[in-house]
Amino acid sequence: MAQGHIRKGFFFYFGLFVLVLFAAFMICLVVMMFNPGKTVLWMQYFTGDETIFVDETTDDSKSAINIADVDNVVIDASISKVTVVKNKDYANDGIYIINKAKGFAGAKSNAQFSYSAKLEGSTLKVSVTEPNGFLYLSKDLEVVVFLNSEKNNNLNHLNLTVKTETGNVYVGETDTGAKAVYLKGLNISTTKGNVYLRQNLNTSDLQSLSVKTNSGDIYASREIVDNGKAMLGLEISCNANFETEKGTIAFDILKASGKTINIVCDEGITDISRLYANEVRIACFQGNFRFGSVYANVSFNDSANTLLAPNLIADYIQGNFTISGGSEAKPDINVKKIDGLVNIVADNGSVIIKEAARSVVITSYGAMKVELIAGASNTEQISIRNKSGDIKLGFKGVALGNVDVKSESSKSDVTINFLDGAVFTSEVKNFDGSAYDEGKITLNLGTTGNISKNPLTPNNPSSSDGKITLNINGKLTYNKYNSASDIA
Repeated sequence: MAQGHIRKGFFFYFGLFVLVLFAAFMICLVVMMFNPGKTVLWMQYFTGDETIFVDETTDDSKSAINIADVDNVVIDASISKVTVVKNKDYANDGIYIINKAKGFAGAKSNAQFSYSAKLEGSTLKVSVTEPNGFLYLSKDLEVVVFLNSEKNNNLNHLNLTVKTETGNVYVGETDTGAKAVYLKGLNISTTKGNVYLRQNLNTSDLQSLSVKTNSGDIYASREIVDNGKAMLGLEISCNANFETEKGTIAFDILKASGKTINIVCDEGITDISRLYANEVRIACFQGNFRFGSVYANVSFNDSANTLLAPNLIADYIQGNFTISGGSEAKPDINVKKIDGLVNIVADNGSVIIKEAARSVVITSYGAMKVELIAGASNTEQISIRNKSGDIKLGFKGVALGNVDVKSESSKSDVTINFLDGAVFTSEVKNFDGSAYDEGKITLNLGTTGNISKNPLTPNNPSSSDGKITLNINGKLTYNKYNSASDIA
C-alpha cells in the first residue's frame, strides 16, 4: 500500500514539474515574440513585415536605380522565391523585396534580414540575406522583378540571372490582369528550388536560356498549338540548356526549331512529349528519359566519361540517334521508330528498336542485348557486334541490305525474322571464322524438303541482293512470316 502511494506521489510531482517547465517555455516564447531579436535561453525570434522598392544602391553612393537603364540583373537569394511578372501590384517598374518571414533561430545564428544592391557598369546585382532559422512559422520571402502592366514597357533588353538555394523561381506569372514579359536572356540556377516558366513568358526576343537545378524540378506551362493541338511547354528561337541532377524536367512540348537543346540529367527524370530542334545533346550518369516524338538529331555524349546507365524510352526519333559511351556504359534503349542513322557504342545494356529506317551500327565489347527491326524500305548497312547477349533481327521488306553480325559467346543466340518473299543470302561461321556446326541452326520456314541451311538462300538471290554475314558461337534460328505486322 505504501509503495502505491509513493508511485502516485512521484507521478504527481513529475507531472507538475513537466507542466512548470512547459509554462516557463511558453513564457519564454511570448517574451521573444514581443521582443524580436532578443535571445532567451538558446534561441531568438524573428519577424518581418516590409516591402522594399530597390530604387537606389546600398553603398555609400546611393546611386539611383532604373531597371530600364541596366543591361544585366543578377539576383542572389537563398530561401526567397523569385518572381518575374507584369501586372498592377505596384506603381513603379523595378525590383521589390518582400520580407514577411517569421520563426525562430539559434542564439548565435543570423536572424536579421538584409539586402544589398550594387551597380557595376550596366549590371545590377541584388543579394538577399534571409534569417537563418531552424523553425519557420512563415517563409514569405520574395524578390519580384516587376513591370507595371498599364505602361508601355518591357525587358527585352535585359539579361536576367537568378540564383537561389531552396527558393522557387516563377517567370511570366499568370495572375489576373498579368501581361506578357519579354527578356533578352534568362539564366536560372537553384539547389533545391523548382523553376516554373509560365504562360506570360514571351520568348520571341529571348537570345539565351539556361535553367539548372540540383534536386528541384523544371516545368514550362506556356500554351503552344502544334498540329491543331494545344499543349503546355515552351517555344524558343535560341539554343537552350536544361540541367538537373536528381529532379525532373517536364514539358508537354519543347520547340526550338533549327537550334540546339542541351539536356543534363544525371539521376533525374526527363519527360518531354514532343520535341523540335536541330540537335538534342544529352549528358547523363544514369538518368531516365521519356520522349514521345522527337524531330531532331539525338546524341548521348560521354565527354566527361560519366555516362553509365541511362534509360531511354521514345516513340519516334526523326533524326540521327547516337550514343558514344565509355567502357562502363550500360544504356537501356527502347525506341519504336527511328528515321535517321543509328550509331551506338557502349559496353553493356540493351537496345530495342522496333523500326529502323536507315543504317544501324551497334558496337559492344560486353554484354549487349539487341532487338532490331529494319523497316520495309531499309536496304542500308546494318552492323551488330557484341561479346555476349542475344541478338534478334527482323526485316519487314523483301529487299535487304548488307548485314554483319558478330557475337563471341556460345550462350548468345541469334534470331533472324524475315518476310515470305524476301530475297537474300545468309551465311554463318564461328566467331573465329571456322566452319559453323549446322546442327545449331533451326529453320522455321513452313516448307518441307531439302533446304540448304548454310548458306540460306530464300527465293534464289543473285550476287546483287542483300547478304547477311554472321560470325557467332551461339545458336541460330530463322523464322519466316507471311505478314510484316507479324515481325516483332
